Amino acid sequence: MNSKTVLDVLGGRADLVKGDVLSLFDKGAFEVLAHGCNCFKLMGAGVALQIARCYPQAMEVDAESPLLPDERLGTCSYAMLGQCRMVANMYSQFEPGRCDPISFKEAFTLAAKELFGDWDGYDIGMPLIGCGIAGQTEETFLNCLKNAMDETEFSGRLTIVEFDAV
Repeated sequence: MNSKTVLDVLGGRADLVKGDVLSLFDKGAFEVLAHGCNCFKLMGAGVALQIARCYPQAMEVDAESPLLPDERLGTCSYAMLGQCRMVANMYSQFEPGRCDPISFKEAFTLAAKELFGDWDGYDIGMPLIGCGIAGQTEETFLNCLKNAMDETEFSGRLTIVEFDAV
């Protein structure tokens, strides 16, 4: 992905940086770390596994949810890590692994609208949600964000972090 693509789709409402999303969060680059996860309380791979290991509060909030899996799809849960630091679990896919593009688009857009509505005005960082294990395209990811930002009039700063294993 390149910055021009992000600018073309999101109209300057997001920045694209290369790096490690967890390291950037730890350094204070953004207040909210958002990531995609499945609805079965499993954070066993990808960025979700890294978050579960580094911020166990995110996994605890996920595990304590009273919602059934089908009720979680397209929603978020939030783990507060302290003042102005939070992890957002975005339920962007029903099951672990690859997911259906139509289901992903709907669920990720709904979860992003919730996130942008709940945390409007905050600095939010996220990896390319769905573009790894879930098998989605960068274009789908960006279009879902655009739709969510348009509908919520999000006024915070969004940083999209493309992994760079420097």
